Amino acid sequence: MRDAPSRCVSGPSRRGITLLEVMAAVTILAVAVMVLLSQFSESLDLSVNTRHLRQAQVYAAQKMEEVVQAWLLGDKAPGEGADETSGAFDENGEYTWELLGEEINLTTEEEQQDGEEDYIVQKVILEVKYPLLSGGKGVLRLGFIRYGEEEEDSQ
Repeated sequence: MRDAPSRCVSGPSRRGITLLEVMAAVTILAVAVMVLLSQFSESLDLSVNTRHLRQAQVYAAQKMEEVVQAWLLGDKAPGEGADETSGAFDENGEYTWELLGEEINLTTEEEQQDGEEDYIVQKVILEVKYPLLSGGKGVLRLGFIRYGEEEEDSQ
């Protein structure tokens, strides 16, 4: 009797994936998820800081409008005889402001030697400090310069 023909198999059959392949795939997936989560976290931090900056901009614009109106109507120079030069916008003091004023003489030495009057301008800086997620404070500065007095027409 003849023997049945034998089938030649050149190695083990591959019907599934090995444990090593599963572990490699899980590792790659874990690294990708960690990168995405860190990007999301940084994006969230940036979003919170931007929200605080926008609130500081709103507060600064409102306070600067008050300062300019008080100065124009009452002729009180900020930082020089003005009622308030610093304060807080909110109850817990997260958003604070401070007015800094400085007179600047724009008259040149040559003009002073010629006996011309000094040309003085008032520089006003409004500093608004706002909270950062890192625990520190951000600083927003707005400024303006007031030039010499307007002369009235005498007719």
